[in-house]
Amino acid sequence: QAGGALHFHLNKVVNLYVVHLVARRRYALVPRYARHLRAPVRLETYARFLSLLAPASLETKKRIIQEALEWIPMEHEGGLRAIVARVLDDSREVVDPLSGAAAGAAATRGPRHREDVLEWACVAGADTHAEAATHACALVRQLCLTRTSAAVAEENERGRAGGGDGGHRSAPSGEARARRVVAELLPADLQANAAA
Repeated sequence: QAGGALHFHLNKVVNLYVVHLVARRRYALVPRYARHLRAPVRLETYARFLSLLAPASLETKKRIIQEALEWIPMEHEGGLRAIVARVLDDSREVVDPLSGAAAGAAATRGPRHREDVLEWACVAGADTHAEAATHACALVRQLCLTRTSAAVAEENERGRAGGGDGGHRSAPSGEARARRVVAELLPADLQANAAA
């Protein structure tokens, strides 16, 4: 029975095996077993899997998405679109670095992680481009504001130190990173709209 105790325990065993495959870096087998999980569990487990592999190369991401599409449908509850959307949403989550257990995770979050996660939505195909566009807009705003706030903080610090340096700015250029996101990460069909 779909809602019975045996089904619940079998789902738990398969989920543990999927986690084991991820830990052993047997990524090609992950979607073959994850497809048998109940939709909410597959969504949670696969989203964590993609988030864990966010720093991977673009070629690796393309391969993983292609393998996933062979076993997991794009649409429906627990489908690849929902999984990618969940990864994007999770990357935007604000983590308090002072909150004890989450302190380690907080160090890995930020614009760089969000850029890496954006690649999942870009390589998954045109079906996830709407999610990619929404995420890219938020990321570009964050990068531009990061540059602005860093520059303001630096200027205030120089002012307190008693002097300036003739307008020299050493804060990282968030605007340049934002342009790179638009120019290099977004698919061609989204770049035309982003340029405007």
